[in-house]
Amino acid sequence: MKSLKDQLNQAEQRARQRDQKIQQKNHIDLEVVNQVEEKAKDLGYGIYKVRSKNQAAFVQTIEDNWDIIIRKGFLTSGELSFIMSIQSLIEFNVNAIADRETGQFMTISEIARYLNMSRTRISTLVKNLLKKGVLFEFVDVEEIKEFNRNVTARSLFINPELFYAGDRNKIDGTLSMLVSRYDKLEKNNILLDWKVWKESGHSHGRLYRRKTYLNFKNRK
Repeated sequence: MKSLKDQLNQAEQRARQRDQKIQQKNHIDLEVVNQVEEKAKDLGYGIYKVRSKNQAAFVQTIEDNWDIIIRKGFLTSGELSFIMSIQSLIEFNVNAIADRETGQFMTISEIARYLNMSRTRISTLVKNLLKKGVLFEFVDVEEIKEFNRNVTARSLFINPELFYAGDRNKIDGTLSMLVSRYDKLEKNNILLDWKVWKESGHSHGRLYRRKTYLNFKNRK
């Protein structure tokens, strides 16, 4: 099975190719448009440009799940504050904590600088949130075998059952499997209303109501 990093890189490459195809498909020869506009005017018609849709970045909060997290007192005030503070760093369609300008995964030190906090404090918060299943980390097993530690930047991901930057019905397939396989929230008796599941043969996962999720799980 390919690593998450490889799959993310391939996904990024496919996305660029799709963008190029879309740009080519949507290319408009303005000179031709002007000629048609002149003819339209002669016939009493007008041509106008439709305003583009809002391109503001967004992150969806899975409110029903957060209600359970808050009521259970599962996170400390510091952990809650940290999660809320990094929402703007969640990469679209991937849910990784990434630099807003470069799109590169952010290290603990970079996150600390961004939040104007100490590296030690951020490291402690991340460690605790990894244990609780709010954050996930991609680990290159071969790299650890060779160097006995992570050499490349740690790839941190937000649990899409709490936040997701993108379509919650098309959650990254590898991330979906990672969350389902290492479901620490469930092990901590945090039984969320909406759960991530990727059906066999599907390229993406999605959020399902708990009852449906349990049916999938029992069937498997």
